[in-house]
Amino acid sequence: SGLGFNGYSDNWGLYVTQPWIRTSRARVDVRLNAGQQFLTDKYPDVFASNSSPRGRKQVNIGSAAITGSVADLPGGLTGFGLVGTTGNVGLRSEFSRDISGDANSGGQFARFNYQINHDQQVWGPFSFYAGVNGQLANNNL
Repeated sequence: SGLGFNGYSDNWGLYVTQPWIRTSRARVDVRLNAGQQFLTDKYPDVFASNSSPRGRKQVNIGSAAITGSVADLPGGLTGFGLVGTTGNVGLRSEFSRDISGDANSGGQFARFNYQINHDQQVWGPFSFYAGVNGQLANNNL
């Protein structure tokens, strides 16, 4: 970027999905995930004091999710999702520990994500969509 902030990540992940409910009007799936992220953040030299302005982090995560959809009203479809995630952010460089210390963004974390939405055909090619989503976390992510 023009300001000198950039970075990259290497990731791997595994998941398994099990259909839980399958009917003509509804489907619900259960999914388990696990993975790792290896993050490298590059900061402008102005942020460097005694160390390289390169932050390195390792994130280990596991999650369980329930997602699905229901055809509830004629011409409408309601979708939903609940995801619980737990993990650990390992600060792998001195610079990451320095810059993340004030934010308390390293170590164990848990978060809960939720979403619900509805898409309703109104007339001809027109439809109405509404959705809500959010996240609750026990730590600064």
